[in-house]
Amino acid sequence: MKKLQTKIFIVISGILSLFLVSILFIFNYQDYQREYKNVESILNRMAFVSNFGNNVSKPGRVPPEKTDYNENRIFMDSLVYTILFDGNEVKQVIKHSEEEINENEIKKIAFNLNNKKINYYIGNLYFSDYSYVKQNSIMIIIDNKNVKDVLYSRLLVSLIIFILLETIIVLISIYLTKWIIEPIESSFEKQKRFIADASHELKTPLTVIMANVDMIKVNKGNEKWINNIKTEADSMNNLVCDLLDLAKLENLEKQEELKKADLSKLVEKTILPFESLMFENKIDFTYEIESGIEYKCLKDKIQQLISILVDNAIKHTKENGYIKVLLNKDNKNGILLSVINNGEGIKPGDEEKIFERFYRSDNSRNRKQKRYGLGLAIAKNIVEMHNGNIFVTQDDKETKFIVNFK
Repeated sequence: MKKLQTKIFIVISGILSLFLVSILFIFNYQDYQREYKNVESILNRMAFVSNFGNNVSKPGRVPPEKTDYNENRIFMDSLVYTILFDGNEVKQVIKHSEEEINENEIKKIAFNLNNKKINYYIGNLYFSDYSYVKQNSIMIIIDNKNVKDVLYSRLLVSLIIFILLETIIVLISIYLTKWIIEPIESSFEKQKRFIADASHELKTPLTVIMANVDMIKVNKGNEKWINNIKTEADSMNNLVCDLLDLAKLENLEKQEELKKADLSKLVEKTILPFESLMFENKIDFTYEIESGIEYKCLKDKIQQLISILVDNAIKHTKENGYIKVLLNKDNKNGILLSVINNGEGIKPGDEEKIFERFYRSDNSRNRKQKRYGLGLAIAKNIVEMHNGNIFVTQDDKETKFIVNFK
């Protein structure tokens, strides 16, 4: 179970982390592209102003030597310089911003860049201090230091956001993993408990059967030992049949064809055999069945459903109690089948659990009565097979199981 929990955690956190990294990457990539295009735009604009031509990769005519750049210069928000060369020496530096500059430092930078054989260079803005374009005796230089600072500061902000959100992702992943694994663990624990209970229940009758077989060998013809074998064999048979029924219902791949049946007669036919049992247990039994109700169903499964609900009511009703079975139909709620008793109530909070496989509220009592917590689970599966729903309500006086067929 821990391996499954770890895998689920890795999958959830991995997906969320990948999504977060993708968002931050797209944000920073778009931010970088915007700055890159801005630098490119400035180079193209300055080259055009300096008469390089529209395409800086194919410079046009060189501006006349008599052009007064200081008189015609334009101002930019970025640190941009126009450098005029006389041969290989820097003749003039024209700045296009209001900031003070160290002209000697700019001349040194321009001299170094001029010695390179590249005429057009932007480079990676994260690492390039300068971008430039040159032709013959003119060079346009953009100082990228401010751009680099902005890009790195945004990267730092993104890293901080990533750390904070990744912490949240880990916490969310832990919560979601527990939420996902909880029903799995619950089901696993219930199945483990059931296997232990079923093993115990099967072991007891097998022991009795084997002991009685030995006694028959010694005391041939003694019906007492034969009756004991029959009783325990019936108990085992009931348990195995319940398991098989539940397995068939839960793994039903192709549903049998539902056929229209007289539900009123089917309910009445199923509950009447229980009258004698209720009489023996001193339970008052009444029923109100609306006649003529027809419904597409599997008749044997509906009979099994009714038998489970009535049998469950009998087992939880004490002497001098009562059980009522109601069947009616209306346009609003459809067909309602209700089994009501005034016996033992259901523990608060167990109203949903009682329909789960293997659930037993009182393990010791149910084991003595040969009950394995499968009846209501089978009933629920039958109802869902017929596209209905089943639920239970209770108050201080009575408990009511209601099946709603649409």
